[in-house]
Amino acid sequence: MPSPFSILGMAKTPTNAAVGKWMKDTREALRMSQVEFARHINRKPYFVVKTELGERRLDVIEFVDLSKALGSTPRKMFDRLLTYLS
Repeated sequence: MPSPFSILGMAKTPTNAAVGKWMKDTREALRMSQVEFARHINRKPYFVVKTELGERRLDVIEFVDLSKALGSTPRKMFDRLLTYLS
């Protein structure tokens, strides 16, 4: 039986879950709702929801765009993300 997370072929993995937790913690540190955060990073709310739940991957281009939208650099954001992956 397929995993309930395998909708459209995307399975929830520990890495996706860690990235989602990082994104949620980042959003909450900014005291934004998912809708506000999505607007801030120029994405649709489902992008934030699915990523925070670990149900979708965050690709490198999205990561760079996200970093810039948050006023940071990809390097600084990646260093922070690494703490969630270890």
